Amino acid sequence: MKIEKYTIVFVIALVLDIVMLFISTYLKNMFFTKLFGATGIALTLLITSIGYFITKKYYKEIGEKGPLFVPKVMGVGFTINPYNFLGKCVWIGLQIALIIIFVCFILEI
Repeated sequence: MKIEKYTIVFVIALVLDIVMLFISTYLKNMFFTKLFGATGIALTLLITSIGYFITKKYYKEIGEKGPLFVPKVMGVGFTINPYNFLGKCVWIGLQIALIIIFVCFILEI
């Protein structure tokens, strides 16, 4: 059940992110463009956080000795193993980069 709640929040955040992207391209006001940009980055931060927790729940049995890249749970392709040390560093680095970009957007507004 908990994964389904994550998935619903994930889809809602993704749809909001895409809608705000289209709205910001049609508005010519710089304040709204910056505001939608900051909100879009915040939603992206939320999406990547939820993605991390969903991925971590599905790959419990792999553990720390597993490979860096593992097959995706949904869809075709590979994802980064959150239990691998380097994979965990990549996930945390991505979160830190998004937080820094978000703070820069907030300070500019």
